[in-house]
Amino acid sequence: MKGDFRVPFCRTCRDRVWPPFERCPTCLSKTIFKRISRMGILLEFSTSFISGHAQDFGIVDLEGVHLLGSVQGNNIFLGCTVVMYDCGVDENIRPFYKFRTGT
Repeated sequence: MKGDFRVPFCRTCRDRVWPPFERCPTCLSKTIFKRISRMGILLEFSTSFISGHAQDFGIVDLEGVHLLGSVQGNNIFLGCTVVMYDCGVDENIRPFYKFRTGT
């Protein structure tokens, strides 16, 4: 379902499996998808000027899962709290993640 971010966890050892895979790399058990918090910490960010307008992108840590996505907000700085407000797969079958500053 679009916008519903979930991460695979091992059914047996309960470890998070990232990058996503259908089997746990430790015990080879099947994984199940669970929701994790949409709140994260901005680890790195940069501004792109492609297409003639500024767009901020960053690497966000969501409970140990690191994602590259767009970041919106007025007060962007390393270590700030961001919230994932959208995610999915685009028309070219590429995943996307959108974050904004705030709590």
